[in-house]
Amino acid sequence: CTPFPNFHRMNPNGQLIISGSCSSGCDATTAYTFEIYSTTVTSTSSLSTATWNLYSSSADRLYDSNLIELTMLETLFANNPSIMFWKVRFVATTGSVSGSASLVLKSNEPPASGTCTIDSLSGYSLSTMFTLSCTNWLDNDGFNDR
Repeated sequence: CTPFPNFHRMNPNGQLIISGSCSSGCDATTAYTFEIYSTTVTSTSSLSTATWNLYSSSADRLYDSNLIELTMLETLFANNPSIMFWKVRFVATTGSVSGSASLVLKSNEPPASGTCTIDSLSGYSLSTMFTLSCTNWLDNDGFNDR
């Protein structure tokens, strides 16, 4: 993830693993949970007024309370391509006392509008040199994952 002022940008083409921890007031009876939320907001300027909806499907994530770790599977993002913003909330509860922390994630948008050409349409592997040229690609969010 890449940090920005109000969110972390992430690559939606892979799984994302998030770990939580409790630094004080926790013991062997402490219960840990993760909650995933989504919003229909599509711009960062609307995040402060966003309505977050609990994402209830468990098929797109793995959670192990012993490891205090959440894995958001690639299918979560692939099955919901219109959702640009996600929120993950980590909750630690001991008895009647709870503490929580949240992390907002933004899916990196792919570049668009460009073209690529290749200098030769035929050749032999390991002996023909091919040159690929790509031009005019636009990356609206300015993020490159290499």
